[in-house]
Amino acid sequence: MTVPQTKNLEEQLAHRPDIQDLVDRNIIKDPKIAPAIQQQREELGKAKIADNLRHKIDHRPTPEELAEKNILKGGETKSE
Repeated sequence: MTVPQTKNLEEQLAHRPDIQDLVDRNIIKDPKIAPAIQQQREELGKAKIADNLRHKIDHRPTPEELAEKNILKGGETKSE
């Protein structure tokens, strides 16, 4: 490396964010937690979101119920 490249690299390294900042911004995972545990946590979170969404879809009101509550006009059903 030439001298200007070395100085430029040193300047960039001096201004790089610290590890905690990168963790807070979700750029890297927390190095204090084992990767296997992090992966299980992510999978559990995704499964929780999927279950919640599935529950909401299963219990959403029918077009007829929405029409009765004047949320949907009688002729605005998707099947028509």
